[in-house]
Parts: sequence; structure tokens; C-alpha cells
Amino acid sequence: MALHIKIRALTSVEKIAVLGAGSWGLTLARHLFGKGFRVVVWDAFTERIAELAEKKADPIRLPGFRIPDGIVLSGNIREALEGVTLCLLAVPSHGFRETLRSALPYLPDRIVSATKGLELGTGKTMSGIIADESPGVLYAALTGPSIAREVARGLPASVVAASEDQGYARYVQSLFSTDSFRVYRGSDVLGAELGGALKNVIALACGMADGMGLGYNAKSALVTRGLAEMMRLAVRLGARPETLSGLAGMGDLVVTAFSPDSRNRTLGEKVGRGQRPSEALASMVEVAEGVNTASAAREIARSCGVETPITDAVDMIMKEEIKPYDALRGLMTRPLKEEFYGIKEVVSDGR
Repeated sequence: MALHIKIRALTSVEKIAVLGAGSWGLTLARHLFGKGFRVVVWDAFTERIAELAEKKADPIRLPGFRIPDGIVLSGNIREALEGVTLCLLAVPSHGFRETLRSALPYLPDRIVSATKGLELGTGKTMSGIIADESPGVLYAALTGPSIAREVARGLPASVVAASEDQGYARYVQSLFSTDSFRVYRGSDVLGAELGGALKNVIALACGMADGMGLGYNAKSALVTRGLAEMMRLAVRLGARPETLSGLAGMGDLVVTAFSPDSRNRTLGEKVGRGQRPSEALASMVEVAEGVNTASAAREIARSCGVETPITDAVDMIMKEEIKPYDALRGLMTRPLKEEFYGIKEVVSDGR
């Protein structure tokens, strides 16, 4: 049920905390600082905070990016959240619940999540974790096609802010929008979060196809069939199908499957070229969310009777249970189907 709470707009003198100093957290911190807000960035790894404070840059994750002097960098979560009006979480999904619990005593009642993934063990999206740990707060998911390096360079991008409270969705939309960063709004939080999580699994598969040299026909098929798979599962779980065809689903899938700066596509390419998944993972600078999401999504799909052959294959490959070429053979020799199987049935059942 949609809520209708009147939201007071933030003024530029107010303080926003960004939890997570990865490439996306830093990019959004500078983005908000550029709009005139006071911004503090916190990270659990104090050595990373110290390095960022010294260099005012992250040349590996964000080449050419500079952290403005006015952005405060902190390893103390209490100090970071002191006097904050809004908290933006941009930590990896596996650390989301722990971070939230650490922040709870100091947390404001306005939260935005820029994390894309599913929690291992529970299979919950970030809104599900919020509901467990901090029910009643105003919450929005900020998601869509947004490669951090491109946004950091000021290149045009469009994303979606999804919240059950449309007043808050409008507020977040206005908060983040600029002439190069266009924010749409929506109310399907679950669909937006599932799109942002599941697309990483398909991007891993697309990277593997790149590494194996399978060509653009194969990659196009993976993107298309991957989107159908995402939609089957998301709609069964209660999402709206149009959400998966929008920025949070198809849009994010396309950029993550094709961008050379995509972590998940890059990891998949390394595996497709013959590197062992464990070695490829060890070589990554930042977290590729698709690995844990593949495992979580596969369990969810099993539990609700949804076929997810690409997700299953990615999970088995990354667990080193099957080789990429064997997985490809298995996908290509599956029983022949109608193209839109599973989607029409779920939609018509109202699930």
C-alpha cells in the first residue's frame, strides 16, 4: 500500500552520509557535494579511508577522479552519522545488514540504497533487510544503468528512484537529478531491486560468452533470454513485469552486459578465457555482486518452481562444478520451448 507522507525538501546546508567508499559510493558522494550538500563518506575499512584522505583520489577504481576537499572521510560510523538528515547506503550486499545494524543507533529516518544484490542465506533484497532491521523508515532504491566511471566523468545517465511512498520517491528524484543525471521515479521497489540484482548474473554469463569468443548472436541471445529469466522470477516474487522492461531491468542489464567497465562482465570474461573462477575472483579489485546473487537466486527459483537455466549455469560455473563449454552445451540442447514460456502464466495468475 502506497504511503503519502509529506516530505520536507533538504536544503543545501544539510548533511548527507554515504556509507561505503567504493567507486559508486564515492561517485554519488561527489555528485551530491556538487549540488551543494555537506557530505561525509564512511567505510568499515579504516585503512581505505586513510588512503583516500591522503590521496584524495582512487586511481584504480576511478581513474582521473578527485575527492573534493569539502567531503569528509570517516572510519567512525557514529561521527559520520551525527547530524545527518539522509543516509545513502552503497556497501556490497553481503555487508548491508551488518552495516545497517552498526548504523541503527544513529540512523536518520530517510534511507536510500544504491546497493544491488541479494543476501545470501535469506535471498532478501535490501528493502527486505531494511524491513527486518529498521521498519518504518522512509526508503528508496536508487538503481538503473549507472556505471560509476561514466557518471564520475559527467556523462549522461538515467536511473530510477523506487519507493512505496511516492512523496519520498519525488523527493529522492529531485535530490539526485542534475542536467546529466536524470532520475525517474517508481513505486515497485521489489521489481527495481530484483532487476538491479539479477542483471549481474546475466552480465556474468555475457562476459563468459565474450571470453569464449562466442560472437554477438550468442551474446544477444543471452541478454534477451536472460531478461526473460529475470522477468519470470521477479514477477513470480511479486514484481511488476513493466519494471523489468525499464531502466532497473533491461536498461541496467544492457550496460552491465556490454560495458568494459562492468565488474560482472569483466569477471565473466576472465572465466570464459579459461581462468579458474576462484583465481578470477581473487584478481578483482571490487565486488562482483553477480556471484552471490546467482547462488541466492538459484535457491529462490527452486523454492518457487521457476526455471532459471542461465542463472543455474552461472552458479555452477562459479562454484567450479561445471566448465563453461559444458554449460553452453547444456543450454543449447535444452528441450525446445515457446519463447515466452513461464511469463504469461505467472502474469495471468496474478503472481
